[in-house]
Amino acid sequence: MRRLNGFSLIELVVVILILGILAVVALPRFVNLSTESRIAALEGLRAAVTSTSEHVSIACKLTASCNNTLRGDSIFLPAYNQNVRIVWGYADAGLLSRDDEIDDLVESDGFDITAPNGATVRWSFPDTTNCYVQYAQPPSNGTPTVSMVTSGC
Repeated sequence: MRRLNGFSLIELVVVILILGILAVVALPRFVNLSTESRIAALEGLRAAVTSTSEHVSIACKLTASCNNTLRGDSIFLPAYNQNVRIVWGYADAGLLSRDDEIDDLVESDGFDITAPNGATVRWSFPDTTNCYVQYAQPPSNGTPTVSMVTSGC
């Protein structure tokens, strides 16, 4: 008689058991990696928003017409080759319908952009809550605030 080579039932059960244990141990690590990758992307976006805000402020200081601009005026900044609405020497957050504010200067593909009020703009991941970067335009003659919330990532 010819002997058939193969796995016994016990060997198959042991392999399935080992794979199940590995899945239980590895799954939380993969879930945690998606959270960590979202937080890393937000940190990069926060740096881009902060950098853009400072860059607009410097460009405003170097542009003669910007020094005399009224609060909320849109002026042409050669550094951006476009008009930028200025509030106290920094980019305005304002309305998403305009095309001359901070949300138009920051590359933010993959993020939803909202404006909770007329003084802030928020970049968040789609279908998440409490996972965003927010730019708040400066209060009277102050500096803008760039904050990050990651509790819902």
